[in-house]
Amino acid sequence: MLPPLLTEVRRLETDRGDTIKFLWKLHDGALVESVLVRYPGRITLCVSSKTGRRVSIEYALIKDMNDHAWRADLLADKLNARGRGWVHVNPIPLNPTPGSIWTASEVPVQNEFVRRLNDAGIPTTLRDTRGKEIDGACGQLVATEEDESAAEATPVG
Repeated sequence: MLPPLLTEVRRLETDRGDTIKFLWKLHDGALVESVLVRYPGRITLCVSSKTGRRVSIEYALIKDMNDHAWRADLLADKLNARGRGWVHVNPIPLNPTPGSIWTASEVPVQNEFVRRLNDAGIPTTLRDTRGKEIDGACGQLVATEEDESAAEATPVG
């Protein structure tokens, strides 16, 4: 029998129970954070080994939806209202997904979004999108009905 690989240290849950944040301790003493978010029809799990560091915000840039320059200014105002130095923003160009009406922002729009955040004192790095050439980037792994069927048929545990 294997020793336990992780132990729950702390759990924070929203009133409705749709979002749960965990702090785990690995068998080697390292700490790992995870956030479980329940949506209708799916669940998203985010995992980070960077506990105790500044907050990292992953911001999916969607063309003509949330990539406007004024939205970068608004985001900077909201973040700076809570103080300085506590957050880093990673705008991520949306990965193409079959059947979706949404797509990534144009490169000049992405650059302007990043420039405005940086100029407002928010450390910002445009995230590289990796894996999209094989439909394996974030948000692409269960993009088709065939993918979803395969995932449902795969036993857990």
